[in-house]
Amino acid sequence: MVSRSKGIHFYQSKFLQLIRKQDSQINFINDIGTMKLGFNSVLFGNFDLEKAFIAASEMGYSGIELSALDPAMSEHINESDPVSQNISTICALINKYELPVTAIERAKHDLNFWEYIVQLAAGIGCPVINLGPGGSIDSNGVPIAGGSFDSALESLKRHSEISNKYNVTTCFKAHYNTCIDNTELSKKAVQLLESYNVRLDFDPSHIFRVPEDPVDGFKEVLPWISHVHIRDCIAQDIKGPGSPFQQICGRGKIDLIGILKLLQVSNYNGPINLEVIGAKQGDLSLHSCTTIAAESKGWLNCALSSITD
Repeated sequence: MVSRSKGIHFYQSKFLQLIRKQDSQINFINDIGTMKLGFNSVLFGNFDLEKAFIAASEMGYSGIELSALDPAMSEHINESDPVSQNISTICALINKYELPVTAIERAKHDLNFWEYIVQLAAGIGCPVINLGPGGSIDSNGVPIAGGSFDSALESLKRHSEISNKYNVTTCFKAHYNTCIDNTELSKKAVQLLESYNVRLDFDPSHIFRVPEDPVDGFKEVLPWISHVHIRDCIAQDIKGPGSPFQQICGRGKIDLIGILKLLQVSNYNGPINLEVIGAKQGDLSLHSCTTIAAESKGWLNCALSSITD
């Protein structure tokens, strides 16, 4: 495992070597388009949304995923405001920093506020909203193990019926310790939902903790993937992905190189967003959040450059 100090200096130095002075955004090209690297604003959940845009812009990320998660993780969308107000605020940031919102993450299923989130996505030009798998949930709206697979599918259908009216794609991901937590169930669910335009958000860190090989899992569900979450994980036998610093790409044991190779050869041209959770709960400083984003970006740039060379 790469130590924190060595990892930061090595990957950031390599990252700086790759940045072009006239255009710090680096997209990795395959046969049909580009893979856009971004990060989920939940990493900057302790700060206002503009701090996340500033960091993404300065580090050469090509987009950003907007966190619409629980307020305990981030508060980057005020759902008490008119949707038009959020659209105006976020569009101003998009234009100021020339960074698109490539996805919105809304983990819990909640039809009462779903159309609000969909209207927001449509209004800011965001093509994808990522949901959790659904099924039974706890008091905080978080999916739990043992939830009904059938009820999860029914909920995803109802959410997609609304998002489809606005030409926004609903994606879901396999989530550790829920009713859809492995490759087999992911594939079964997305095939049953295909006619509803429901797609997959592939997150290797959840598949890794099943435990399964995420590379093998990726091969099984590749045709249905429209979004990728990426982060590392230090071990398979842990409940969560680890501390924010342990989720930095390259510090854990997930074969992220294998995942990136498959994305490249399969001509994937959708968003890839770093999702590091726990920063707000851990009261991380702005410097720490920036370090996590920078080291991960440097590692990903080096990895993708080695694949495409």
